[in-house]
Amino acid sequence: MYDKEFLNSWKEVAQYVGRSERTIQRWEREFGFPVHRPAGKLRSSVIAVAAEIDDWIRKSPAVRSQLQNCPAEIPGGAPVASTSTTAPLVLCIEENGPGLTLRKTFLETKGYRVLAAGDSREGVALFENNPVSLVILSCGACELDGEVLARMLKRRNPKVPIVMCSGAEELPQRVRQLVDRVVTSAQGAEVLLSAVQKSVRGSA
Repeated sequence: MYDKEFLNSWKEVAQYVGRSERTIQRWEREFGFPVHRPAGKLRSSVIAVAAEIDDWIRKSPAVRSQLQNCPAEIPGGAPVASTSTTAPLVLCIEENGPGLTLRKTFLETKGYRVLAAGDSREGVALFENNPVSLVILSCGACELDGEVLARMLKRRNPKVPIVMCSGAEELPQRVRQLVDRVVTSAQGAEVLLSAVQKSVRGSA
């Protein structure tokens, strides 16, 4: 069993899913199993994202049935989470497209419904028009933009908690007081998930 976000070879991917390397390679050819080939590397070199694999299995009933009806475990050691219409609705706002996609996929595999916005204007529109339970706001390298956007959201609905993701270890006190929780990029996905869970429970 692997407890990691990224798998760095066919062997690791196969062990994560509980199938042979040949089977995983066949799934890639025939069903679009999600692996990535780093530029400049040999074609045999692959990288896979655990959350993407979990989501692919959840959306592939035939494959999921095979996994559930055999002795091998479902990836991650637990059943793939299903997303119900009553699950909390999380809004992720981040300009980094690949990072936004990974975060959305990761949270959906944990049972959340997720809206994704690639810029401030889209984020505010989604916030205004949907019953959002929590906002994950990535301020990137420009903390001022993140601060301004957080103030805009809080003016619209101060009861919705905001978790700010920052690449900086230290944020100004005024920003920390504005948002509900701060998670640094170096802390990883599980720390972010814990912050989301605590914030959602605290606002219920």
